[in-house]
Amino acid sequence: MDTKEAVAAKLEAQTEQSIAEAERTRVETRKVSAEADAADAMAKIARIELGRRERLEEEEKAQDECYHVFRFRGEINFSAVGECIAKLAEWSRTAPGCAIELVITSGGGEVVAGMALFDYIQQLRAKGHIVTTSASGIVASLAVVLLQAGDWRTMGKESYLLIHEAGAEAGGKIGEIEDIVTFVKKTQNRTLDIYASRSKVPREYFAQHWRRKDWFLDSDECLRLGLVDEVQSHPFPGAKTIRRRRVKEEENVT
Repeated sequence: MDTKEAVAAKLEAQTEQSIAEAERTRVETRKVSAEADAADAMAKIARIELGRRERLEEEEKAQDECYHVFRFRGEINFSAVGECIAKLAEWSRTAPGCAIELVITSGGGEVVAGMALFDYIQQLRAKGHIVTTSASGIVASLAVVLLQAGDWRTMGKESYLLIHEAGAEAGGKIGEIEDIVTFVKKTQNRTLDIYASRSKVPREYFAQHWRRKDWFLDSDECLRLGLVDEVQSHPFPGAKTIRRRRVKEEENVT
């Protein structure tokens, strides 16, 4: 092989080697690019998952559970009271001494069940829990007694309390009816004692005003009598204030 052929063969070999190296470089580049794309995709998924978890955490923090708020709605019976006591007991065990709020919207119910919850709230207070009881909407009959169970009692400005004498349905023999009446009178006396101990007026005042009627009380009357410690006011803004807010909102939009 002469010199020219040797040089040509050498150049051809070098060219083929360069082409092979270029192909390997392209393959390696594509591999790196794919890995980068995969890493970017994983990073996006991680960011989405982190955002989802953060939203869930924020939602959880905003729930009543996080603030130890229990909303008691509807009839007072053993089922509802059992559910309430179970949740309050859980909070007491997992967060000893935490503040607890019981928001009540109820027309009353079974006196024995209600008094069981009343007693349990007193146990929580004895353990160091500060219990706030709040009236929302209408709170009537036995539910008014539960309202008195807390350390601090509040109600909405447009909420109402309904107080009346204890009642019961009785049937059967005369002796059985008399036993029921005796029990009802005992619970009624207990109720009067609770009202008198938490209010600014004596038990005779309640006995006089609830006799043979439904006695409705608005928030101002409840505060004056001492049946609540605070009325949650919501003053309405004046017309000028509303106009200023609307102008500011329009400016923010534009």
